[in-house]
Amino acid sequence: MSNSRDSHSMLTEESVMAWISDHNPGGVDKLRQALSRGEFRGERALMPLHYLQRIDALSEHAEKAVKDALYIREVRAAERAARWAQLSCVVSVVALAVAIWK
Repeated sequence: MSNSRDSHSMLTEESVMAWISDHNPGGVDKLRQALSRGEFRGERALMPLHYLQRIDALSEHAEKAVKDALYIREVRAAERAARWAQLSCVVSVVALAVAIWK
């Protein structure tokens, strides 16, 4: 925290976001490091911990959404490939039938 903020006051979500902003670039990682070093202790550590848990949950949710979207894209590509394979089989059978009937 900057010297202008009271280092013994309880943290709010706004003060945690301000702390992250003050320590950019890499403010979230620096917050994790500050927590692991014990710069925030006791009840003062609760709000940063809750903030990081929310950030992690949102990040995990976004990552899952991306994986789901990629999975859907792969399934659609496989379905298209299967349709083209079926079409090529039909064309091959027709060509074989035409060759036999000549």
